[in-house]
Amino acid sequence: MISDDARTSTLSSTSGDSAPVSVQSAAPSTTSIRTVLPWILGVTRPVHAPLYFSTLMRIVELSLNVVLFGFLMREVLTLAFDPAHEALLRVVGIILAIACVKALAYYLEQFSGHFVAFKALELLRARAFASLWPKAPGVLRHATSGDLIASLTRDIDRIEVLYAHTLAPVIAGIIVPLGLGVSCALIWGWHIALPAFICSMLSACVVPLIGFQSSLASTSESLLSRRRLLQHVTDSVFGAEEVVSYGREAERLEEMSHIDVDIRHGYARPSRYRALRRAANIMLTYSAIALTVLIGIGTHTSPEIIAFIAGGCMVLFDAPRGLEDAVGALDHSLAAARRLYDICHIPALVDDGPHELPPASAHRDSSLSPTHSDGDSLGVRWDHVSYAYPDARRTPVLHDFSAEAPAGKHTLIIAPSGSGKSTAVQLLVRYDDPTSGTVYLGDSPVTDYTLTSLRRSVALVPQRPELLNTTIRDNLLLAAPDATESELWQALALAHIDDDIRQMPAGLNTPTGTEGSGLSGGQMQRLCLARALLTSPRVLVLDEFTANVNSELDEAIHRSLQQALPHLTIIEITHQRDMCSRADHVIEL
Repeated sequence: MISDDARTSTLSSTSGDSAPVSVQSAAPSTTSIRTVLPWILGVTRPVHAPLYFSTLMRIVELSLNVVLFGFLMREVLTLAFDPAHEALLRVVGIILAIACVKALAYYLEQFSGHFVAFKALELLRARAFASLWPKAPGVLRHATSGDLIASLTRDIDRIEVLYAHTLAPVIAGIIVPLGLGVSCALIWGWHIALPAFICSMLSACVVPLIGFQSSLASTSESLLSRRRLLQHVTDSVFGAEEVVSYGREAERLEEMSHIDVDIRHGYARPSRYRALRRAANIMLTYSAIALTVLIGIGTHTSPEIIAFIAGGCMVLFDAPRGLEDAVGALDHSLAAARRLYDICHIPALVDDGPHELPPASAHRDSSLSPTHSDGDSLGVRWDHVSYAYPDARRTPVLHDFSAEAPAGKHTLIIAPSGSGKSTAVQLLVRYDDPTSGTVYLGDSPVTDYTLTSLRRSVALVPQRPELLNTTIRDNLLLAAPDATESELWQALALAHIDDDIRQMPAGLNTPTGTEGSGLSGGQMQRLCLARALLTSPRVLVLDEFTANVNSELDEAIHRSLQQALPHLTIIEITHQRDMCSRADHVIEL
């Protein structure tokens, strides 16, 4: 029976399960590198100065390495014809001096390079989260959770390689052989410097381009397959219950094996080109040494000069070889950068409205929790609302839906599963906008308000609670970072979970575990309610709140809400008809 003061509205809504959110199939990015690189460089601009310093220190360290080996070879030859070894002490002193400066340059290059790497990670992740946060949860229309995880973790890690192990080696790999080759030519003549100069410049400018475009395309496909693998594993793990229930274990394993084969084939071609580039560099190294010796002997060049240049050639190619390694990683970095750019530039499903929705003029009640004045009450109205999930080839989830949740009242939306009741409240908080019709909050359409102010004033406690793998305190502070200890306990008391937490040894510092595994289902639900109340909402939406809470506790929570927040508009979604007696207003779908 519905109480005498409860009014029942019956409205038509298409039955059947809600269509799943459509997700665009993963495909290789077509975004131009000319578009991606300026964006990446703009995001990471704060690390450019230390990156230049790191590059300079790498050039100094590689140059001194060549000088040190060349000097050693020359002095070994000189000392071989000096039985008294009178110059030995001087030689050792020079070697120690060069080695110390080289070691200092190497340390500074490594230190600044790692600073650049970690700072770039911070900047890229911050930009990615800042780009995605306002678009949630609609961003899942364009990318699966597996895609997002891959971009926010591995793709950004690969872009970090672009800064830590690519830019400096590329610049140094060209400047070092160019600078040393020209210097040797000016000091001893082009005839003796030319072989090393030509071979090193071929190693720096030609060898890295061998198979570059083909490797980039293959790597993009391989990384796309890795993302598919991550998505597949994520879906299999989180959907393990369904996979086992329907006996799909063998099928899922076979699908994963096929993806693994695609990954292996995709990496084969870049690996072959890397081997070819390495062989070419080794050949050029020994060619430079041999030609230097032959030309030096043919032109009657001093043996000390021949020894210096030949010895330097032994390590000169470390610079272009670093460039070769960098190019090997560059295809991964550029492919990852393209995908991160695409993820960060996914269009927003809904846009901000022009106006701020004023927060509740909350004042603290000494005994329990925030209370609101009658002027803070807001009603909700759905006016001829229809909604169909994009790309869903079925009847709309909601069709010409009109209903009202009066301000300051407890409204019950009752309907069987799949009838669109959760969709109706998701349109209220603008997870998406209706296909037609309007949702009003107070006297204004919800589209008039900014998303932040709207979702601050309309608190949604979902059927499936979402908790981070951290402490109870941190999960609560997500809603109100400035909340005091007293305010946290007040909200917990209102949700009737304060006694449970006080009995835990760590209290508010108790870890919730992965997906709330450290708590029971009812505790998770009540903790999410407490978190929602910390925002001092003007409308509270409870989606199947009683699913994990027994009837006595549910009654106690609703009495507390009515006493502490008499002017709060409460919209509760359920399929249990026996709850109608306690509602002020009932909507049936």
